[in-house]
Amino acid sequence: MALDYFHGVITNTLTVKLVLNKLKPRKIVYHDNGELIGFDPISLKGIMVESILNKANGRCYIDISGSLHKYYNCKIYGKEQNFDDFTFTSQVKALYILANDLNCELVYVILKSFEYSVNIRCGLPPNELIHKMYYYDKRKIPTENEYINKGYKIEFKSDSYKLKIYNKSQEAKLFSKVGLKDLNDLLRIELKYNDKNACVTIAGVESLADFKDTSTANFLYSTLQKDWKKVLMYDSQVLPESLNRNEKKWFIKCNVSKYFLDPSKEHFKGINQTRINHYKKFTDILDKYNYRSGYFELTKLIEYKCSFLMNQENGLIESVMETIYIALLKAPKVTHTFLMDEIITLFSSSIIESKATNLFEQALQRLKSAGHIEVIQSNSISYKAI
Repeated sequence: MALDYFHGVITNTLTVKLVLNKLKPRKIVYHDNGELIGFDPISLKGIMVESILNKANGRCYIDISGSLHKYYNCKIYGKEQNFDDFTFTSQVKALYILANDLNCELVYVILKSFEYSVNIRCGLPPNELIHKMYYYDKRKIPTENEYINKGYKIEFKSDSYKLKIYNKSQEAKLFSKVGLKDLNDLLRIELKYNDKNACVTIAGVESLADFKDTSTANFLYSTLQKDWKKVLMYDSQVLPESLNRNEKKWFIKCNVSKYFLDPSKEHFKGINQTRINHYKKFTDILDKYNYRSGYFELTKLIEYKCSFLMNQENGLIESVMETIYIALLKAPKVTHTFLMDEIITLFSSSIIESKATNLFEQALQRLKSAGHIEVIQSNSISYKAI
C-alpha cells in the first residue's frame, strides 16, 4: 500500500514564502490599482499547487493536491498514471523529490485528506469478483449513503474513512496505446480519509512527512486487513447439492445481497446480536462447502502485495529500473546483453554479479508490466522506452 491522492495546506508564513520564491506563480492583480488578488495555480507533474490570498489579513497560504503515485511516475518515467506497483521506497523517494520541487520541509504540509491504495492483479475480470462482494459490519447496519455497490465498484464508510474496491482495468484501457496492454485483471483497494480529524485521530498522520515512516505504512496495512474482514464475499449463489435441511433453510434465507444490510428484516428485531449470529451461521455453511475460496485467495494476494510493497530491497531494483530507462531514452533501442553488462558494471563494487543479474531481470519485468518499456524481437532481444 502507498499514498496516492492527497490534499494538504501550508500556512506557515516562512514556508509559504520559500514555496512562492521557488515556484514564482504569476500574480493576479486588479488592473485599475494593481492590488494583488491572487496567483495562478501551478501544476507539478500532476500535483496542483495553488497560492491563495486571505484578503482579511493579507496573508497567503498554499493549497496542494494530487496523486503522489502519478507524480512519481511522471517525474521518473514521463507518464501520469498509477496502474503499477507504488512501493514504500518509491513513495519515500517521491516525497523527497516533491520537497525539493516545493523548496520546503513536508512537515509543514498539513493534511486535509488522503487516499492510501494498493493494486492487485487478481487473475480474473475484476467485475466478476466485485459482483460477489457484499458488506457486513458487526457494529451497525450502514445507511444507503454509507454503502454503494455498482457492480464495478463497492464502497462503504467505516468510522471516519471509506474503503473502496473497484475495477482499475477500466481506467488502464485508456493507456493501452502507451504500453499498458492486456491489463484486464487489475483490482484496486483504497482507504480514503476524508478530513483532517480522521487523518490525525484515526490514521495517526498530520503532515506529508509522516508518510516517510514505516510505522505509518504498517498501521494503514493493518487497517486495510481489518476492513477487508468486513467484506462478505462468496463464490456462488447456487445452492450446494449436499446441504442438509437446516443448512438449506439458512442458505436460502441469507443468500440475498442485502440480507445483512436491511434493518427492516423481522428476524433481526433490532437486536444486533441476532444479526451477528445469523451472519456466523451463514459463513459457517459457506466455509463448510468451500464457498469462500475466492475470498481467501484474494486475501492471500492482498497480504502478499502489502508485504511486497514494504520490502526494502525494492529500492535497489528501482535504482536499476531508472538506470535501464535512462539508457533506453538515449537510443532508439538497446540490446538485452548491453543493458545487462552495464548494470553488472555499475553495481560491481557493491554486489556480486549473480545478484546484479537477478536485480536486472526483476527490473526488466517490472518495467515491462508497468508499460514503461517494450520488447523488440529481431536478431537479438532489444528494448525501447515507451
